[in-house]
Amino acid sequence: MAKKQTTTIESYTLKNGQKLYRFKIYLGVDPLTGKEMRTTRSGYKTKKEAEIALARIKVDIDKGTFRKARAETYNDMYDLWVKIYENKVEESTFVKTTGIFKNHILPALSQYKIDKMNVDLMQAKMR
Repeated sequence: MAKKQTTTIESYTLKNGQKLYRFKIYLGVDPLTGKEMRTTRSGYKTKKEAEIALARIKVDIDKGTFRKARAETYNDMYDLWVKIYENKVEESTFVKTTGIFKNHILPALSQYKIDKMNVDLMQAKMR
């Protein structure tokens, strides 16, 4: 029996006072790990915009064509990593590390595709 869950759209407020919307949706069970898969989408300016995005994802899930966003460039990978890293370290460590990335690593590597990167390229760009 398929697990059915309701997904709610919630609002949140940024530090600058801007109100945005987000939702979390259940995707099913990962056949490799047996764990539940979920995805979160955020940054919608209106509730209607979030509802439309949610509806599209539900249609893709029903069709079996939904795939989670995949990092293609080094910058995409950094964006995914930094969200997780922020919650795992002290604020001072986070600020220092992200500063190093923004000032040194991202300017050199951000536009390169992950699947095309290799040690030689990274060493040449980081000199």
